[in-house]
Amino acid sequence: MAHKDGRGPSIWDAFIKIPGEIANNATADVTVDEYHRYKEDVNIMKNMGFDAYRFSISWSRIFPNGTGEVNWKGVAYYNRLINYMVKKGITPYANLYHYDLPEALEVRYGGLLSREVVRSFADYADFCFGAFGDRGGLLPELRRRAEGGDRRRRQLRGILRLVVARQLRVEAGVHVPVRPRLRRLQDAPALPQELGVLVQGCHRRHQLRSRTVASVDLMACLR
Repeated sequence: MAHKDGRGPSIWDAFIKIPGEIANNATADVTVDEYHRYKEDVNIMKNMGFDAYRFSISWSRIFPNGTGEVNWKGVAYYNRLINYMVKKGITPYANLYHYDLPEALEVRYGGLLSREVVRSFADYADFCFGAFGDRGGLLPELRRRAEGGDRRRRQLRGILRLVVARQLRVEAGVHVPVRPRLRRLQDAPALPQELGVLVQGCHRRHQLRSRTVASVDLMACLR
């Protein structure tokens, strides 16, 4: 449930309310409803032989305004989900970001184009490691970074490099505050405790449309 128990809106919640942007003006406020059916979902995974599950933590479910006050009902939900997965022998791997920047940060800072988002994301990541990091892996991932993600989608070609640079800084910024937590976790009980970054390469088709692309950009894209 998109807005259940105090979750704040993300940029997607704002986008899907724009008439004509989504087929039949669907809102996706209710989809698979894992919020209420997580036990059923985990049981299905167990029956299918899964030993790991990667899911996304909604930034605005933890911090409705992107930073500041914590929504403890949201924290309790993720604890229920993670604990049940561990109980069933399924290792949880949580993405910290998947397209869903809190709308408050979009309005306040202009989204991922602002350096201020780095600090907000680092605080959010640090909180997640403290709350959930003792029971699984946390991925400070900016999902499909080359595809953009805020309202400036129509200007993607012009700001692509800037967005990628900002997103990489966000990922790099995560490591500063979480290092003390990782050191403490190393002495905790023998459960999977990992910090990872899920890498997805740039799409070559975007880079090759221009013959003036710098060779260094092309080589980075082809890595």
